[in-house]
Amino acid sequence: MYQLAEDIVNSVSMENLAELTSSAAQIVESTEARDRLIVEARLDGWPWASIAEAAKMTPAGVQKAATRANGGVLPVPRQRQPQN
Repeated sequence: MYQLAEDIVNSVSMENLAELTSSAAQIVESTEARDRLIVEARLDGWPWASIAEAAKMTPAGVQKAATRANGGVLPVPRQRQPQN
């Protein structure tokens, strides 16, 4: 009888662990996508404060995320080409 209860607990625990692993993978994927979007917004010339507001983060947080996503380098806006 005790073995059956232990088997049920182990089964549930394994299911929870598998679900946790799946959730963690989704979080990592979403975070990486968010960070790439932060880099693109900055390269497009958006100020850190606007990016932070859109991402629901602090300016320091978006700068840290952008640096991480940009190979350790804080992205700077692209130079705009003059219009003729």
